[in-house]
Amino acid sequence: YGRSTVSHLRGGSSSMSGQSNEMVAKQFVDFYYQTFDTNRAGLTQLYTETSMLTFEGVQIQGPQAIQEKLTSLAFKTVKHSIVTMDVQPASASG
Repeated sequence: YGRSTVSHLRGGSSSMSGQSNEMVAKQFVDFYYQTFDTNRAGLTQLYTETSMLTFEGVQIQGPQAIQEKLTSLAFKTVKHSIVTMDVQPASASG
């Protein structure tokens, strides 16, 4: 059983949808790490062909390659504990 703590700083402002950047970021972080902890293959939908994951110095690109890496990690059980987040606003185009 592994345990990982994700620690960042807090910041940001309002988004176009009326939700604060912090609220959107919290929803994403909660979803991402809960999914990582329970069903890593479920993260594939979040990645595009140009998405890049760097893990232990190795760059992995594209949803299929990222899924293969995440699901092949030696540790099968992990529980992330989110302490704080670093929130940055995004443009309308992402």
